[in-house]
Amino acid sequence: PEGWTMEDMQQCMMAGTPGDHHKFLQKMVGVWDANTQMWMGPGGDAMTSMATWTMTSMYEGRYIKTDVNGDFPGMGPFIGTGY
Repeated sequence: PEGWTMEDMQQCMMAGTPGDHHKFLQKMVGVWDANTQMWMGPGGDAMTSMATWTMTSMYEGRYIKTDVNGDFPGMGPFIGTGY
């Protein structure tokens, strides 16, 4: 951008380089079985079911994408994605 120096640009590139925190995120990559819970309202009992979480590394390790697939008894399947 206008007014930036080469040093500013180098600092920006360094700030965007994956580091130790990103390496920690890589430990979560894989397929996981999960015991999920859902409440229909305050004070009610939790409904429980099993789900599968698939966690994928994205953008050279900068982000983790999570896909969730499960099924709640009597309500049917559910899916979700988070970044």
